[in-house]
Amino acid sequence: MGNPSGVDGQHFYDSEAEARGDVPWKSPNSFPRAKSYWYSQAHQPILQQQTIEGHAVRAMYLLTAVTDTLCLEQLGIHTFAPERAQWFDTVTRLWNNMVDRKMYITGGIGAVKQWESFGIDYFLPQGTDEGGCYSETCAAIGVMMAAERLLHVGLDSRYADIMESCLYNSVMTSMSLDGKEFTYVNQLASSGQDKSAREEWFDCACCPPNLTRLFGSWAAIYGTMLQPVALPPMFTSIFMPPLNWRLLWGRTRLR
Repeated sequence: MGNPSGVDGQHFYDSEAEARGDVPWKSPNSFPRAKSYWYSQAHQPILQQQTIEGHAVRAMYLLTAVTDTLCLEQLGIHTFAPERAQWFDTVTRLWNNMVDRKMYITGGIGAVKQWESFGIDYFLPQGTDEGGCYSETCAAIGVMMAAERLLHVGLDSRYADIMESCLYNSVMTSMSLDGKEFTYVNQLASSGQDKSAREEWFDCACCPPNLTRLFGSWAAIYGTMLQPVALPPMFTSIFMPPLNWRLLWGRTRLR
């Protein structure tokens, strides 16, 4: 995974920028400054990364992808041997850094509003007017995605606990009861300066369809199957009323 030597000795992003003819001091719109590779988790090969950094949603998709690849080993499709332990240790190290030092009690992540990113350890303001608490809906969904994969690799109730916290406090709360309005940002404290409110749509409308994808994947989230055999054991990841719970989405009901 990855190419630590880059492209002809250059960082991949530098090589691409050079090919585009970008000036060296130009900073992409999303970067805090030029060459902020940590923003895209590209500052080091992932096996060398000690802390979770950068854009919160992208970081979760990266952890999900790495853990997905570890899952392929269980299916006999791919093998990491003899480095499997190193890859698993990396995923759990970054996960633990996030949960222990960079996650809100709601399961929300990504405290820095300007870059939708993680801050330094324990930087967890309650509202954006205090300098943080962006806590994007898609980031919480990404946490659930990574946790669900981690449960397949190692059955540990801590992953299910975080998944449950995200679902009930950062994901389901981001949509109105009628399924027509959504939150992109999920502050713990709202203020007149930066009021929390649900909107019908967004210029960057990633959160509403991400929610529908999550709820459409409910069977995979509700329980975790281990071992690809005819009748694998089923472990419940999230407890909920299986018959009475339903989500109203316009005219569509997901039971």
